Amino acid sequence: MVEIAVKGPGDFSVGLIDAKGRLLFRKRLVISGDPAIEARSRLPLTVQTRNGALAVVPVLIVRRNGEQQITFAGRPPSEFTAQRCRELKLAPAIVEKTARAAAAAVLRADEVGLSMRVPRA
Repeated sequence: MVEIAVKGPGDFSVGLIDAKGRLLFRKRLVISGDPAIEARSRLPLTVQTRNGALAVVPVLIVRRNGEQQITFAGRPPSEFTAQRCRELKLAPAIVEKTARAAAAAVLRADEVGLSMRVPRA
C-alpha cells in the first residue's frame, strides 16, 4: 500500500497502471473545507485479477487546485511514480502515455457534464 496525503481543498484523480500500460483503476477524491484541511487515502501496489496478482504503478492523473499539496508516501507523486517504474523495470513513457490519456478523458467528461454531478430535481 502507498499512502496519499493531501493538504488543502480541491479535487484530484489518481490511478493504477499495469506493466502493459492499462489503467486498471481510477479514483477521484474531493476535499472540501478550510485551506488547512488535510486528508489521507491509500492505494494498493498490487491488484488481484483472475490470473493472479499484478504489480501496479500509482499515478496522479489530474489535480485541479495547483495550491493543493499531494504526496505519495511522503514524496512528490512524480518521484514516487518514477521510482515504482524503476522497481518494476517499466518504461516511464508507457505510464505517462496512459496517465495523459486518462487525464484527457477526465477533463473531457467534465466539459460535457459527465462527471459525478448530481442532477437537480
